[in-house]
Amino acid sequence: MDFAIIAIGDELLKGYTVDTNSAWMARLLTENGHNVRRIVIVGDRSDEIVEELNRVREVSDWVIVTGGLGTTPDDITREAVAKALGRNLVENRVAEEMVKKRYRVEDRVIKKVIILPEGAEVIENEVGMAPGFIVENVVVLPGVPDEMKNVFGKVVERFGREEYAVEVIETRRREAEITTLLEKFVKEYPEISIGSYPGKNDDGGWRVILRISGRDSEKVREVREQLEKELEVL
Repeated sequence: MDFAIIAIGDELLKGYTVDTNSAWMARLLTENGHNVRRIVIVGDRSDEIVEELNRVREVSDWVIVTGGLGTTPDDITREAVAKALGRNLVENRVAEEMVKKRYRVEDRVIKKVIILPEGAEVIENEVGMAPGFIVENVVVLPGVPDEMKNVFGKVVERFGREEYAVEVIETRRREAEITTLLEKFVKEYPEISIGSYPGKNDDGGWRVILRISGRDSEKVREVREQLEKELEVL
């Protein structure tokens, strides 16, 4: 399945907070055999959230939105999702029961987190106050990493799992030295993905990590073995 991830928050755009949520979800989805088509960061502006949500829904089976579900004025994700999907906001009694079971706070605070798009399926948040929810093909999660993982863990299995294999090679050669070789393999094996990630070792020397992946584990292993042999004779 194809996925898009939208991370919401001005703090992400300003660099005060690093978007680890998207990376964590993308890796999990990839390891489950899915394809992440987009990762987008949007600030706390309703019109921009609506615009991006409608845009990525056109290229994705599922859209995952994270952030903006708290109780402060800048937490506007619920309203934006409802607007994008053309749904009214209503007090969700399932969400209310979940929140009141664990928290004793003012009703106006509770009301902030239980007003959800009409028809939303509520997903319990066992770590924080704001529950997640699903409406149509949009999954909405809290932005606090521990809360996001708790809620996402309850929904990820419904997406299923497809075969996915990955093999890794590390070479001391520079990326420019192996470009022609990689181009050859990409042309010969279009069904296999070969990612090249250059960097330096702890001793200061150059290295390139090659990540070979695909849905056919035998073919992935075959490509890795052949590529290793040709790297040895370069």
